[in-house]
Amino acid sequence: MSILDGVRTDRNILVACGAALVAVAIGLEAWHSHGLAVRLEAAEWAAFGRALDQHYLTALGLILAGLLKRRVREPLRLAAAAGLAAGLLAFSGSIYLRSLGVGAPAIAPAGGSTLILSWVVLAAAAALGPASKD
Repeated sequence: MSILDGVRTDRNILVACGAALVAVAIGLEAWHSHGLAVRLEAAEWAAFGRALDQHYLTALGLILAGLLKRRVREPLRLAAAAGLAAGLLAFSGSIYLRSLGVGAPAIAPAGGSTLILSWVVLAAAAALGPASKD
């Protein structure tokens, strides 16, 4: 029997990933405020800031999805969590790279749509509640 037995549940993984993403966002926020302000044009700096806003919200959404385990419909909760992670990568990641002048594909609109849909799915999971055990 290991001290880690039972620790690696999807709930813990989602909460840990969400918390780690908040930490990354805080670091990027500091870089955005103190380092990038003098390096980027106003439009790129503003876009990077909007990507950070979604980064924070999505990280908190992953934490929420982890904490809602057994309180909502599991397939919907897990689908929402996967969509939030993919949407964050596509939306914020694309904007971060494009703001910095890296030739990234313009997938932010698809990432934004994925984020919207994922939040709707998480809301549906919460509204439906847990599956009945009948």
